[in-house]
Amino acid sequence: MKKILLTTAVLALAAGAFAAERNVTVGNFSGINASGHIEIEYRVGPQPSLRLVGDSREIAAVDVRLMGQMLNIDAPVAGEVKAYLYGPVSNTFILNSLAELDVESDLDLGNRTFSVRAGDNSSADFSNVSCGPATFAVSALADVDVDRLDARSFNANVLNNGELSVDALDTNAASATVADIAELKIKGGTARSINFNASGSSVVKASRLAAGSGQAIARGSSLIEVNVSGKFTSRSTDSASVSNINK
Repeated sequence: MKKILLTTAVLALAAGAFAAERNVTVGNFSGINASGHIEIEYRVGPQPSLRLVGDSREIAAVDVRLMGQMLNIDAPVAGEVKAYLYGPVSNTFILNSLAELDVESDLDLGNRTFSVRAGDNSSADFSNVSCGPATFAVSALADVDVDRLDARSFNANVLNNGELSVDALDTNAASATVADIAELKIKGGTARSINFNASGSSVVKASRLAAGSGQAIARGSSLIEVNVSGKFTSRSTDSASVSNINK
């Protein structure tokens, strides 16, 4: 589910608290590393630019640095800063410490790797992504959503109350490790093969992902739901369960 601004922030906006602006010159980048009290809207555009909107003290404290191809944005002051970012098609996204990222443009990465790492109560929303390998590391109450993902391979590690949701996934091979109280949802699409491992009280819901073959291992009190038409092996221990709706 997509995160929305808190009601208090909306009221603050209506009251004119977001009157100040700051424009920051940025060069070309291929990755975004965001942390702190900031909500970023990122769109693909020919001219890299960054506009910060918010309380003057809060936007003045935002640290923006380009280190190699990584654009680092840190908002250390508590508040609500909105950032409007334009730039090249990026393939690496790192989010921490409450940062929110909304990618408004489709990302056509060709054979490049699509990499997302989110933790510490951050969130990221993506529309349509086409790439080579896709890798996700989601933990510590982070929430990542992808509308559609067309990837050569899919690999996810979802831990410690993290949540990863993909509305439609098309891939050759999908693998995931989900642990603690984390959750992985794949709501549709196709995969030639799958390999899912779950432990703790985690959940993998992929019963609408049509897979040709695969395996699943569930431990603790975890739950795995899949839809595999061909060869499928599974193992569960303790009170965990694996279900294949195609069998």
